[in-house]
Amino acid sequence: MNDLFFLRIKLAGDSVIEGAAIATHHYLANVGDTLFSLSPNPSNGDFEIDLSLNQQYSGTATCEILDPTERVVSVDRAIIENGWMHLSKSLTLPSGFYLVRTNIEGNIYQAKVLIQKN
Repeated sequence: MNDLFFLRIKLAGDSVIEGAAIATHHYLANVGDTLFSLSPNPSNGDFEIDLSLNQQYSGTATCEILDPTERVVSVDRAIIENGWMHLSKSLTLPSGFYLVRTNIEGNIYQAKVLIQKN
């Protein structure tokens, strides 16, 4: 069964970009020239976050994982080099949907990941 995933990007200021993607084992959204990926999705708690920006930006990003009540359950700093960010996550969390939120200088990239325990 395919799932429809939704991506909402809040840019610095009041601008918002939205997009949707259909995925089976991989969340992938291409909004404008920005690529945001969560894989695998659904996950057992181990997944990869990739973000490719439409510019050759280098710096840091803050990646948060929020539970269904919007409580932050994990926070990481990730390095961005030449517009590319990669972060591996290994979480021990109950089954359910979690929000993955990445903040780069006030620009917010977020999507949901489904954690499924066997």
